[in-house]
Order: sequence, then C-alpha cells, then structure tokens
Amino acid sequence: MTTPNRPPLWQVMTQARYNSEGARLASIRHATAAEIRAVRDWLVPDEKGVVHQMHDPQLHRWRERQHLRALLTAEADRAERGE
Repeated sequence: MTTPNRPPLWQVMTQARYNSEGARLASIRHATAAEIRAVRDWLVPDEKGVVHQMHDPQLHRWRERQHLRALLTAEADRAERGE
C-alpha cells in the first residue's frame, strides 16, 4: 500500500539521517534520533489546533496518536542522550 502525496518512509528516514546533526558530527545517536523523529512525523503528523468534543469518537483516536507521538519523541530524546 502506498501513501499518495508523500515519499516512502525509507526515503524520509534516509534524508533525516543525512540532514541530522549526527551526520555532521559523526554521532550515531543524533542520526538515529533524527530517523526516529522522521518516522514519528511520517506516521503520526502533528495535529496542533485540532479540537474534538468530549464525546467525539475521534477524540480517543486523537489521544492515541498524541501518545504515540510523545513516545517516539521520548525515544528520540533518549537516543540523543545515549540512554
């Protein structure tokens, strides 16, 4: 299954690695963090400003996506710190 209007994930990850601070500093941690963030942004795009009503069925899905974004962001931060 392909997703229209965006490049394949592997290309996004590769570009993130080459553009990362890690590529310039030869730090695998920074390059890996950049890849994790690329996966996060590709898989779960930022949805700032989205408002859902309390009983909206989409609210639960939105919260799950936000939790996944937070988890991937935390893992990218851990990669940068080498934890």
